[in-house]
Amino acid sequence: MPTSAPKLPSSLSDVALAYLKAYEARFDPIARADEEKLRATLAKLKIEPWAVLFEIERDFGGLCFADWILGPYAMVKRSPKLKKTRAEPVPLVCVGGNDTGRLLADESGQIWDEDAAAGSVRLRADSMERRIEREAYGSHIGVLGQHSYKILPSKVSAADGAKKLGLPLIEKPSDKNESVWQSDALTVWKSTDDVRVFAKTDAALEQAVAAVGSAR
Repeated sequence: MPTSAPKLPSSLSDVALAYLKAYEARFDPIARADEEKLRATLAKLKIEPWAVLFEIERDFGGLCFADWILGPYAMVKRSPKLKKTRAEPVPLVCVGGNDTGRLLADESGQIWDEDAAAGSVRLRADSMERRIEREAYGSHIGVLGQHSYKILPSKVSAADGAKKLGLPLIEKPSDKNESVWQSDALTVWKSTDDVRVFAKTDAALEQAVAAVGSAR
């Protein structure tokens, strides 16, 4: 009896689903594995069978969109050894990738982005779902026509600035690592590195930056 085709988690936002649809997202059945097959693959490569690897494989294994492919089974043969960050001795397993770098998961399920050119990794999201949401909302900035932007230092209080601007926190892509406040007119994006403000015009950007920049 044939198995049903995998479906994206119903918890993904409309913005994320629209983003994946725009990039003709699909599941590659050859790049997916059931629990037994993934467990055997991990054992062969001497990779610890973290529960989160099976969760990512179940929800996103073999998912292809834009230039990304996700899932530990799809990626594990490209990166068979655990990788350690330079900042902390955190074991990471590759669970996705594109032409410019890889996505890596730690045992808790947090997702780290690799900058292949810089030879570094950066903590980006507390789950693969939030990482996808973040990618979608980043793209959504362009969809909304918010092409003007400015980068502010991380010491700026993005939350207070967004409150001044009347922007709601978008919960789907937001966590302790990065947060997004967005409306049709403006976006405030807070990461561990900086705060970025996006607007449709230079004039609107100037006003928004003044509001965010004065929040400490």
